[in-house]
Amino acid sequence: MSPLFWKSRSDESSKETSQEYSEITISQWNTEGINREEIWQLSLDVLENKESLYILAPLAGIRLEDIDIAIEENTLIIKGERNKPKEFFDYGIEVKNEECFWGKFQRKILLPDNIDFSWIKAIMEYNLLVISLPKIRFSWKNIRIETNKI
Repeated sequence: MSPLFWKSRSDESSKETSQEYSEITISQWNTEGINREEIWQLSLDVLENKESLYILAPLAGIRLEDIDIAIEENTLIIKGERNKPKEFFDYGIEVKNEECFWGKFQRKILLPDNIDFSWIKAIMEYNLLVISLPKIRFSWKNIRIETNKI
């Protein structure tokens, strides 16, 4: 199976950062032409069994119409926007502490080659986005070797 996600790790002996492929790490997202301060990188979990990959992303406070999921070649793209609730932020209420991210988010995930793109499903339940990515199933067949009789 091809590597699933991109991993960056630090080598403590040389104090340099190296990049390698790993089956269960997170991909780098394309920041070309985007101000990093304006885009939030969506947090997610990836699970796998024999039949499928599953991507879980908690999206509290985000409306379904504000989420866009697409596949471009072998990359899954999840993007959208979480807006501040106006009834709290627009009427002069003093913000004492702000830890939640409000604004645009995006995540690009490099998928393995064995995903069956025709059966991908996304559901949202209890503020959890679940994307199911079924794997292509190959049948098993023994091949008999024949001899050429001259």
